[in-house]
Amino acid sequence: MTARSPRSICAMVLMLIASCGSNEVDSELEPYLVKAREQLQQSAEQLHARWGRPLAPDWGRLDGESWFFDDDQAKLYWLEKTKAVLVADVSLVGTYEYDPKAPKDKPDEAGSFRWSWDNDTVADASKKRVEAVRRWGAARRSAKVSKGAWIGPPSWGVDMLAAAVRVTGSSGGYMRSSGNLDFYFLLHSIRKPSETELHPDLSATKRTDASNEKK
Repeated sequence: MTARSPRSICAMVLMLIASCGSNEVDSELEPYLVKAREQLQQSAEQLHARWGRPLAPDWGRLDGESWFFDDDQAKLYWLEKTKAVLVADVSLVGTYEYDPKAPKDKPDEAGSFRWSWDNDTVADASKKRVEAVRRWGAARRSAKVSKGAWIGPPSWGVDMLAAAVRVTGSSGGYMRSSGNLDFYFLLHSIRKPSETELHPDLSATKRTDASNEKK
């Protein structure tokens, strides 16, 4: 699957948040998620208002705009060409992988969500805080929050991000797409890059990114 544009990603997030109630991820969690979805959308709007263009829903549309996730350092960079214009300490909540062979008439089987704490390829620094969400879900016997991976629609991935933001009290949530994967992040500390962060190491072994060149 080719990468979806940042504009369509944002539109999908807003659509999913608005429509999740009609396709509940977990009936026991639903009352909690109603507020969590509202918080996720409100935080996205507030962060955009504060930080401007990098937090715009269509970041990546203009020439030179891209994003880069350094898993080892648990940092997310917003780049103009190779220069960082904004950086955030983050936690990777999880990923949603679209299944190209999924039946078109069964949207609930479009792909699978996987929590970062169940993914051995994710560095410990990037998933440490998400473990608290697993414990929270286990205490409430929620399979979607406490089980490592499961098949479902992408709207449920957005719900997991919303729940994680609310449970951890994070500044907000962020979603990006690359190839057939959606990435869900908790934002902890957003700032202008320091001198040492202006030009992050974009080596292939650490690189997870998307730019307008991939659309």
